[in-house]
Amino acid sequence: SNTECSSSSSNCEAMSSSLVPPCTAILVLGGEPERDVFAVRISQESLPPLHVFVSSPGAGATERLRPLADAGRLHLSWTAVDTVTNFSTMIPALLEFGVAHVWLVTSDYHMPRAEAVARIMLGGSRISFEPRPVAAEHGAESWHRVCRDVLRAWLWRFTGWDLRWLARRLTAPALRGSPTASDGALAIGMGHEA
Repeated sequence: SNTECSSSSSNCEAMSSSLVPPCTAILVLGGEPERDVFAVRISQESLPPLHVFVSSPGAGATERLRPLADAGRLHLSWTAVDTVTNFSTMIPALLEFGVAHVWLVTSDYHMPRAEAVARIMLGGSRISFEPRPVAAEHGAESWHRVCRDVLRAWLWRFTGWDLRWLARRLTAPALRGSPTASDGALAIGMGHEA
C-alpha cells in the first residue's frame, strides 16, 4: 500500500509494489566499481525496478551506471568525501524523493561501519534500511574507524554538522568519477557545501 509514503511525493508511488516495501530505493556508498555493477543488477531485478542513489561514485561510474541513467532511475552526488558524508549528503535527496526504506549497498568489509552510521543517520531521518553487501577481497576495517564515524554521526544528528570540511583536509583524495551528471541522471547537491 502507498499509504505509508509521503502524500506530497508522487515519486514514491512509482517505486511501490507488493514485492518490495513501499518507497524503497537503493543507496550506494560509492568508490568501488563492484558496488555500481551490483546496484544496477539488483535495481533491474527488483519489481518494480528501483531508483538508485549513488554517493561519490568511483572513476568510470558513468558508464557502469548508464542503464539506470537511460531508464531515468539514477540519482548522483559527488559531494561526499567519506562514509559519514555519504549519508549526510544523500539523506536530503532521499527524503525529498519520498524514500522511506533503502537497500544499503557497499562492500562487505565496509558494511559494519556503514550499518553503524546508518542506524544513527538514516534512523534519525526515519528511513529504514537493510544491508546489501558486495563481496570484496579486502580485510576488515578497524574498530577505531567505526567508533570515529559513530561519534561523527551523532554529532551530525544533534547539530547538522558532518565536518566535511575537516574530513576533506584529513583524508587522502580518493579516485572519484567526474562531478557531472551523466545523460539521464539527476545530479544531487552539486555545489552544496555543509
